[in-house]
Amino acid sequence: MGTTATSAPTPLAAPQRIERLQADVVNRIAAGEVIHRPANALKELLENSLDAGATQISVTVNQGGLKLLQIQDNGKGIHREDLEIVCERFTTSKLRKFEDLRAISSFGFRGEALASISHVAHVSITSKTADQPCAYKAHYRDGKLIAKQPGGSKDPVPCAGKNGTQIVVEDLFYNLSTRRQAFKNTSEQYQRILDVVQRYAVHFGSRRVGFVCKKHRDPSCDVNTLNASSQLDVIRQIYGNKLSTELIEFEFDHPATSTAQRDLEFSVHGWVSNANFNVKTSNFILFINERLVDCTSLKRACEYVYSLYLPKHTHPFVYLSLRMPPHNLDVNVHPTKREVHFLYEEIIVETIAKQLEAKLKGSNESRVFVVQPITSMMVKSELKGKGRESLPLTASTQARAVESDDEEEEEDEDEEMAEQEKVSGKKTGRKGVQSDGEEDDDDDEEEDEDVEQASQAKTASQAIQINLSQKATPNSKKYQPSKAPQKLVRTDHRSNTIDMYYFLESQRSSHASLSQTAASHAEDEETELADSPSTNGKKRRLSETWDEEHGEPEASVDSSRRESVEVATQSPQLLTSVQNLLTKIEQRKSKALEKMFREHSFVGVVNRQYSLIQYRTKLYLVRHRDIAYHLFYEKVIQQFGHFNAMQLPVPLSVYDLIYDALSNPRNGYDEEDGPKDQLADDMKQLLVANGPMLAEYFALDIDSQGMLRSLPRLLGSHEPSLHSLPEFVFHLATEVNWDEEEPCFENVAQVLAQWYSELWYPTKPEQSALVLEHVLFPATKLSVKSTSSTPPTSGFSPPNELNDSAIMRPIACLTKLYRIFERC
Repeated sequence: MGTTATSAPTPLAAPQRIERLQADVVNRIAAGEVIHRPANALKELLENSLDAGATQISVTVNQGGLKLLQIQDNGKGIHREDLEIVCERFTTSKLRKFEDLRAISSFGFRGEALASISHVAHVSITSKTADQPCAYKAHYRDGKLIAKQPGGSKDPVPCAGKNGTQIVVEDLFYNLSTRRQAFKNTSEQYQRILDVVQRYAVHFGSRRVGFVCKKHRDPSCDVNTLNASSQLDVIRQIYGNKLSTELIEFEFDHPATSTAQRDLEFSVHGWVSNANFNVKTSNFILFINERLVDCTSLKRACEYVYSLYLPKHTHPFVYLSLRMPPHNLDVNVHPTKREVHFLYEEIIVETIAKQLEAKLKGSNESRVFVVQPITSMMVKSELKGKGRESLPLTASTQARAVESDDEEEEEDEDEEMAEQEKVSGKKTGRKGVQSDGEEDDDDDEEEDEDVEQASQAKTASQAIQINLSQKATPNSKKYQPSKAPQKLVRTDHRSNTIDMYYFLESQRSSHASLSQTAASHAEDEETELADSPSTNGKKRRLSETWDEEHGEPEASVDSSRRESVEVATQSPQLLTSVQNLLTKIEQRKSKALEKMFREHSFVGVVNRQYSLIQYRTKLYLVRHRDIAYHLFYEKVIQQFGHFNAMQLPVPLSVYDLIYDALSNPRNGYDEEDGPKDQLADDMKQLLVANGPMLAEYFALDIDSQGMLRSLPRLLGSHEPSLHSLPEFVFHLATEVNWDEEEPCFENVAQVLAQWYSELWYPTKPEQSALVLEHVLFPATKLSVKSTSSTPPTSGFSPPNELNDSAIMRPIACLTKLYRIFERC
């Protein structure tokens, strides 16, 4: 018999020996569990500050927290001796034994947060307690103290500082390349950080804990609740007035009904939106015993209750603070403490859902139903060349004010056509002319363009044109209106009011009297100015300035009627940096907004912040200071080196102006910054050193003695409010980069625009409304047709950032009102 060959079995590999992991490997693994992303690190640091009793917490972020994450508070601080071990694992001041977890009320208890951060980032801590004479600063890596410089001392170094703690986290995940590469979208990480700060700001707003969150080197704050007076005020600042007006306070206590259920005692307080408010994304904020946590079951229960009232695929705003006995809550179930477990979860969730449903029923006596929101400003023809793409997005997270409303226009036109067919029994063209089987595909917006281009007489004749080839019938109409009444705009943006003439005359009289006050000074320079072409146009008498800029009142009216201004080619002597700034203005311009401002009609002033304007069939609420700021900024850049000067009757001391500004609390002066008189003198010397440049390019004449002699005229005869002149000079000294040319010119323009756009006259409250109606908004009507490839140097080029519902908001539409009232 043959034998079958069999292969020998493969010998098993020897089992690997079990070895103890090295300490640095263990620590990095633990750090990866606790710190998933920059927002987790911030949450841990915020809770440390709150545990320290801080009432003011400031957060600064760079590159989404990966490059820099800085948090500063005014809490109790860290003792100098504790700085040596503060970043080691399992070191804490909040827990002594395991049983303390049953009644713990602080956020931290493991002692892992700072240790985990120090293993994946470079950490420095500066802290001062109330009983220490100075602050101490220390640097950490891998949980241990390190020297700032190689060979230096590792011990904490004394330094200047305020009571509290500042923690700086740099280069987060520098030693975890895979984790760092996963966070390429730094904007998303910053939004997560912002969301964490906003949630804590809402919850602790009732305790007057203020939060600030901003990007590194950004002068503006994305969150600032330091001055908020209540929790509702915090919500208003963060989420807007629209939400705050639709909120309902939700509060109830659930006492123990029996001795057996004494552990079931809990209470709830919060703010929830009513049935009239809804958004596309869910906003559910939950704190349990002061901890920001997630509870899926409670969130689903609340959303189910709201689903009975809200449209599909929309969500409410819900903020809840749930308090229960600490021994019912297990906080040690998740590395990041994002989740907690608590007893009687089903009963508590069911009770909250029933109370919420009862609350919504009680507030459901009135409802607001929006058939089609008025969110559009521009129509299809204004977005030609862009296809169906939207306008460029800004950094703002709010809804855009300018959107395409093709569907709305087509729907209105279809209704109009149907009505006309019922009357005439025949298909009617969209221009009011009956057509025999001929279709006109032009939409209503193209009709508007044709009407604007045609003369008034021709327009009138088209409106009553009759098709003579058609035989008359007893029921036939002799003509059809060119526009439906709900689309007829009854105002002309080119018209002017009679009070404009009185205002211009009064302005001219005031300038004449002011020029007489400074007559001696002007006459001394008149001959020199006439003979010197280099200074021509910079320092002139006020009456001459007014005549050249505005002429007679009739000339001013004519100028307001012009839709564009022909601009000559720029001077070859224009600096490259100024050309770059002009190019940036042109690149940021919104053509849709430019058309809107050119054709708008001013309605009136609402208050110090808002005005009303009409554009075609819509009424808009606009924040006029934002518009004024961009208008004046562009005027500074466009008139660079060619300003008309406004001579001050009496020169003013720059030192005195800055000293007055430092004495104003809103400018943030602190005694730790140094003596007030020394700071004022240093700032004066800085402005004197740059005085020749300011005088030559901006007509800001500061002589060698530190006296301010003239200011620039940015817009005709408009003068800024001199009550804030000290703040203007102070900002000129502190907010301008004097070392680089282009940033310097840009900063000076920004400071000037900020001052000139204030439009507040304490001694003449009515002056603001007159300036808005007769100076500011008429100036926005001017646009430019540049005669060369260079950027325009006159007119108003509204930037895309004005295209924001917080700045320009449609509040009424003629077509919508017609649908409701059936009349206009």
